[in-house]
Amino acid sequence: MADTEGIPLTIEFTPQWAEYIASDQFKLSLLKEWQKKGHEIGAHHHGIEVGAGWDGFTNHTQNEITFPDMYRGDMNDFISIINSIKGDSLITTAGIGDTVDLHPQFRFWTYGHTLDDAVSNPELFNILGNNYWRITYCFVGDTATVKALINKYRNTAGYCLFGMVTHVFNFDDDELYLKNLFEFFKDKNCKTVTQLMRERGLVSDVDYYNGKNLMNSFILYQNYPNPFNPSTTIEYSIPTPPISLPLIRGGTEGGVVTLKVYDILGREVETLVNEYQRPGKYSVSFDVETCRGASLPSGVSAKGGYASGVYFYRLQAGNFSSVRKMIYLK
Repeated sequence: MADTEGIPLTIEFTPQWAEYIASDQFKLSLLKEWQKKGHEIGAHHHGIEVGAGWDGFTNHTQNEITFPDMYRGDMNDFISIINSIKGDSLITTAGIGDTVDLHPQFRFWTYGHTLDDAVSNPELFNILGNNYWRITYCFVGDTATVKALINKYRNTAGYCLFGMVTHVFNFDDDELYLKNLFEFFKDKNCKTVTQLMRERGLVSDVDYYNGKNLMNSFILYQNYPNPFNPSTTIEYSIPTPPISLPLIRGGTEGGVVTLKVYDILGREVETLVNEYQRPGKYSVSFDVETCRGASLPSGVSAKGGYASGVYFYRLQAGNFSSVRKMIYLK
């Protein structure tokens, strides 16, 4: 439904949901497909303040816990489970009600419930030496709340962000309210939490993906070894692009990348990469014994494989293109 209306979502998962998904490769593949479409995977925590609805993880001491038999671990244990479904990017957004349970991995903190919580500006909090940007949202679970939310949107002037959240089981009970919500907001410049923060300069273009600090520009590295026989390694880096240079809708999540090999006459002889890729550093092996004959142009003998000499490899992603030279010696 969100894809149909072009609305990117931040989808927050509790550790129980994460364990359920992580045990099934098909469900994990669905999450990656959601990420490819521009949706963000986040975390959601039910702390000890919710009583019997607590998810079992907290940084509170044992004597502060009302239901000690439910205890499963601290927030480091929580993060370990949540990261099992992170896909291609580090999870940095979390819905949390208790500041004691904020984890340093999180950068963006979402919180709220009432209609007034729908309107907010990013607010910076320093908790135990860690900075967190917080925005709030309104809980939406039925048609009446949707109508009230739309009315508030129409009558609120000077707001920065307008946020809303719902539960999957609310959608199971009545999907009409969500259809009405998406229909109204589909042309209102909706963004994920991370996209909103980056748009406001609260996230550097040097971002963390796969736990690595990446540079803010594309890089195609020189292959090694060079000259080579029979194989060589080609590495390249894809940055987190700024909003002004999007690869896909939203400008923050990656795009289609191709890496191709050409002979001295400019004829394409091999496609090493042709797929959607998220920001990160990649390594590809080019082996003439494995690849030979796979995509040799007309006039080049597959039987003899690649001839010794100069070849070129080209990386292309969005408007970026870079070419380097390599030498194959039999």
